[in-house]
Amino acid sequence: MTDITTTLTYTADLTRPLRRMNIPALFITDARRAHRITVTVLRAGNPVDLGDTAVSGTVKHLRTGTTIPLSGSAQGSIASVTLPPAAYAQPGDIEIYVTLTSGDVQNCIFAATGCVFPSSTDRVADVPGFYSLAALQEQFSSLDARLRALEEIGIPVTTADQLVSAVTLDSWKFNLISATANTGYSSTVEAEAGFDDASWRTVSVPHDWSIALDFNSSSPATYEGGYLDGGDAWYRTTVSVNKQNGRRYVLCFDGVYMESTVYVNGQQVHKNYYGYNPFAVDATEQMVSGVNTIAVFVRNEQPSSRWYSGSGLIRPVELVTLLDDQIRMENIRVTTPKLDSDLTNGETVVAFDAVNRTGAEASATFTVDLYDPDGAKVGTADASAVIAAGETQNVSATVTYRSPKLWHISDAQQREAIANGKSVSASGNPLTCENALAGKPLGALHVWGKSTQDGVPTPTAPVPIVSAGDGGTVTVTVSDGANNSQTLTLQTPNALPGIPVASSGNYTDESGQHWVCDEVDFARRVRVQRITKIKLTSSMKWTKAGNNVDRYFCTFDGIDAAGTFCTHFSAAINGETVGGIATSSSNIIGFAYAERGTTTVSDFKAFLDANEVYIYVPLATPVETALPSAEIAAYKALTTYAPTTVISVSGGAGMAASYQQSILPSNAPAALLTASPANLYEAQLSAKVGNRVQRSKRVTYGYRSIRFDKDTGFYLNGIHTKLKGVCVHHDGGCIGAAENRSAIERQVDILTNMGCNAIRLTHNPFGAEYLDVCQRKGVLLVEELFDGWTKSKKQKDFGRYFADHYAEVVTSTIRRDWNNPAVIMWSLGNEVRTNLTLGDYSSSEIVNVCTMVNSAVKALDSTRPTTMGNNAPGGNLAALMAIVDVVGINYNSNNQTYQTDRPIYGSETTSALSSRGVYATDSANMAYPSYDNKAVSWGNTAAETVNAYLSSARSCGHFVWTGFDYLGEPTEWNKYPAKSSYFGIVDTCGFPKDIYFMYQSMWDSRPMVHMLPHWTHESGNIDVWLYSNCASVELFLNGTSLGKKALSQRGTKNQYAYTLAYAAGTIVANGYDASGNLIAQDIQYTAGAPAKLALSSDKTAVNAASDDLVYITCDVLDKNGTLCPNADNSVTFTVMGGTIIGTDNGHGANVEKLSGSTHAAFSGKCLCVVKHDGASGAMKITATANGLTAGTIGVVKGETTIAATAPAASFVDATNPPMRDVSEPAEAAPTISAISADKTTAALNEEITFTLTVANTTSIRVYIDGSVNRYIYDVTDGTMTYKLSFTDAGSGTRTVAFEPCRGDVVGAKTAGMVITLANS
Repeated sequence: MTDITTTLTYTADLTRPLRRMNIPALFITDARRAHRITVTVLRAGNPVDLGDTAVSGTVKHLRTGTTIPLSGSAQGSIASVTLPPAAYAQPGDIEIYVTLTSGDVQNCIFAATGCVFPSSTDRVADVPGFYSLAALQEQFSSLDARLRALEEIGIPVTTADQLVSAVTLDSWKFNLISATANTGYSSTVEAEAGFDDASWRTVSVPHDWSIALDFNSSSPATYEGGYLDGGDAWYRTTVSVNKQNGRRYVLCFDGVYMESTVYVNGQQVHKNYYGYNPFAVDATEQMVSGVNTIAVFVRNEQPSSRWYSGSGLIRPVELVTLLDDQIRMENIRVTTPKLDSDLTNGETVVAFDAVNRTGAEASATFTVDLYDPDGAKVGTADASAVIAAGETQNVSATVTYRSPKLWHISDAQQREAIANGKSVSASGNPLTCENALAGKPLGALHVWGKSTQDGVPTPTAPVPIVSAGDGGTVTVTVSDGANNSQTLTLQTPNALPGIPVASSGNYTDESGQHWVCDEVDFARRVRVQRITKIKLTSSMKWTKAGNNVDRYFCTFDGIDAAGTFCTHFSAAINGETVGGIATSSSNIIGFAYAERGTTTVSDFKAFLDANEVYIYVPLATPVETALPSAEIAAYKALTTYAPTTVISVSGGAGMAASYQQSILPSNAPAALLTASPANLYEAQLSAKVGNRVQRSKRVTYGYRSIRFDKDTGFYLNGIHTKLKGVCVHHDGGCIGAAENRSAIERQVDILTNMGCNAIRLTHNPFGAEYLDVCQRKGVLLVEELFDGWTKSKKQKDFGRYFADHYAEVVTSTIRRDWNNPAVIMWSLGNEVRTNLTLGDYSSSEIVNVCTMVNSAVKALDSTRPTTMGNNAPGGNLAALMAIVDVVGINYNSNNQTYQTDRPIYGSETTSALSSRGVYATDSANMAYPSYDNKAVSWGNTAAETVNAYLSSARSCGHFVWTGFDYLGEPTEWNKYPAKSSYFGIVDTCGFPKDIYFMYQSMWDSRPMVHMLPHWTHESGNIDVWLYSNCASVELFLNGTSLGKKALSQRGTKNQYAYTLAYAAGTIVANGYDASGNLIAQDIQYTAGAPAKLALSSDKTAVNAASDDLVYITCDVLDKNGTLCPNADNSVTFTVMGGTIIGTDNGHGANVEKLSGSTHAAFSGKCLCVVKHDGASGAMKITATANGLTAGTIGVVKGETTIAATAPAASFVDATNPPMRDVSEPAEAAPTISAISADKTTAALNEEITFTLTVANTTSIRVYIDGSVNRYIYDVTDGTMTYKLSFTDAGSGTRTVAFEPCRGDVVGAKTAGMVITLANS
């Protein structure tokens, strides 16, 4: 039986107060079980498993007081009830309640009012007094008395929501009139309520009609628009309204591309000219009580865009019903003005327009309530105003709120920085680590030796030498400066001696003295001996020499005599004083006496025997010794104290150490930042006039501080942050421009997994869903308003209408998004001086336009800076840059010197070109190599750009062009069939290219290593690149190491480069940390022939009540499960329980229909996007290809569940890696195993039937008298027959033989069969 019940879907969050709502649906008498109410139950936004919860409810007829019980059911987090026939039995107002019961807890989760309408006029007369004037007068009199009574005791009469309902209009009838716009078309009959649209197609909105068209090499959209046509089209839908006085009915469009005309019941109510801005249409006057017809005519006259735009109702449409008989609260704006100077000061200013719709002057009291991310009320404030009838007054209220949870970004490096602070180095003895984080491991500890003497002794001022830790040990103490401490004892055989030098030592102490000294380096886990201690004895070979004084010399090997230090510098021998040391570069050390000829060598040797005389001498070559494991373990156990850690070393040694310090300002404790970036608050307004209270819709906002500094860059919440951004266009690949939240979430997740923390929305405002996803996932946004201004870049773009309508775009976009914490800048335009079709601007003209647009933005929002993306240096660029707050530069060789008095960033950079899985330019197939070595003439390779912006101290960061490939603009091919861009880090399917991992290695801190290319080649030398953020990498081919490379050996493309002769097998890339531990690995296997298809899904379950899409990846694998990187098999998808939305393979020059069910694989992969059919059960997706084993996957319907990331496989032993056999079994030879003929004697022209049994055969050669005479094609295995006749008897006999073939493989020919022929 077909389910024809109407389902009304609602959501209840148990952390929020229950609010009564109005059901806009029409209930008709005599209906039976016509409406099902489903309520998704959440707690703080998370689904609640209702488990054994009982669902019940009631319907109450207000006129008669009759109550009808409801029984329901629960599945997952969804409670549902179906209205029984008794609910529809009586016309009039009704109340509906849905209740949950679990144990002794009972909670009402749904309360609403509705109205049952009579099914016919006859039925009205059957309800005595229901619509009679007397009955109405009686009710009004009673109500008036109750109002007066309540006013006298000061009790509010009613509390109502300003937003009565918001109905999504997602089902429309659609008719494409022509794929080419006809400006002469002017019909409006399609807008009439009575127009018959039965033959029109039903579509779901958001909807893009262009994506369903075939690629057209002659399209007026050209290559820039992806060869997809636009044209003229109509949309129609109907909506039922219970129209009431005091209510306003507004149609809200979030974006229609391009020009759109809106009709309500045949009357034109609005025309919009820009394809990307939200707009609202007040249709109150045109609406009627009952069924209303909404029609929209859309025209996309091409060329209208420099990239693929899509066509139609590309974003959601809603009918919003508002109370409009009291104080209407509009344009609610939330700001936090004191947060920039004090991150704990959540003072919140809520400003709004109060519109008096009471019909008289009104004294209103406004209340602002703030709710934290958990739904708890955290602040409230009041404001009041007296507003004249029909007037609008801007009102504001300030709520004092301390220590809000800050909105921050989903950036792996910043999350780690928040948790672990930043590494800071300090030196000295003792050294003090300020603002240290508690319990963090001590960083890179380094201890240097030195003697306790200060300076070089002289002969007249001898000083004994005492080394640091002369007893053989050095003790490191870590304490909080008070009662708590930890110690580390280092065993040092000669302590840590040091020799003071004038310069060029390996350590400089806090007094500025240079030293050559022994050291202990825990970062490298070694003790470095630079000083040797030698005892001087008489047995050494001493030589006397000298002129004015006596000198005694000895030569030593392996030392650097220039820095010798001795324990004795003065002694009396025979009344003479020993003087200083004399040294030479030939490692000769000598001792001098005051006068010549008064001492002998024997005297000097006797002196050495009588005294402990040592020299400290630098070694010519330092000796490194690994630290004992016990000392390393003890060092690793040392932790810091907060807020101060004091480190000291006994024995006078010098020291340096790094430690983790909080990156937050001292007035912003880390507790303000939580693990989730989506710390979103809500503000709600209430307006009280007399005894009526009306509440606004809750407004979402966040607490965050942004600052742009011209010298040091960008700061978020006081934390210095590089913008690691990408530019994106609004299309979703094979789903086109139709906005879908799950597609957006997938795209943003792919980008943030790479380490991206910011997105520039180019070159137009995006839909509300995109911005909401980013604010909830913690991604910074630059929202761009226009590509151009008054001068068009394409003949039919918005430039024709800019002067008259730019303010509408600015106002509607900024008011929609001004409370979104993700938005950090408004971009006024992109490259407005170039690519123009109508000639360049004059300097004064462009400055005037820029000033006009900037002023319009600032009038609405002065809390965010303005910017714009500019290329083409010189000219009037300086004048434009002086108008905006932050300078954005596109390309120009990463030039970051413009406008040095303002902050600067790369608004658009790179424009590198690549195709996924391709490793040499393939002109025939219009593909670029995936190595980072190709960019447009005005751009740079990816590595060149990312390095330039990461290393620039003053740059705020940059935005790579682009994060994803997009439809249109296939630079540099710019001809059919190239139909999509090659700029993306990720292709149009969402499959990362190799360059994705270069950015990940530079932008993310999670250990990774990625290898390119694949390892399935013919022969030759292969350039292998590794991208990694590890301290070192090592490459292995079939178990043999090809060398380890350290970070210092990374190339200019941020790659570790190897060149090796190809050998099939297994190639392994290892990544190691600083201690040599294996922390990341990538493996490639040589692939065999394609054997099977494998499917994977981005979701394991999908919500059948949502518009969620499921992305199915199809991989072409060999028999071992290895991806076949060159496979291009044609794959056909089928779906049970759902619909195919689109297919794609990510290749920029593939022009198979994107809305079709078949697509060739590209580099071994293709994609299918499916949508559920709304019914219960599971979806089953199957992929087939000729000659390959089919792939299949199931997706259940329930709560949407994102597929878990596969756990990392355990690392393989790279010296003995798994090997995969890619050899194919020898194919059986083609054979003919049996042959017979129905006759061996025949007349001329008489048919002879041969019967053959064949195997592994596709064709057969037929031999007559020893020569090939003919061929038999399309042979299949088994028994077959072949008919043959002769027109010439020849010598009277003919010999027939058959030879089986399969391609180039030839089997054994059969023995000749002799046929005797008669002449008659």
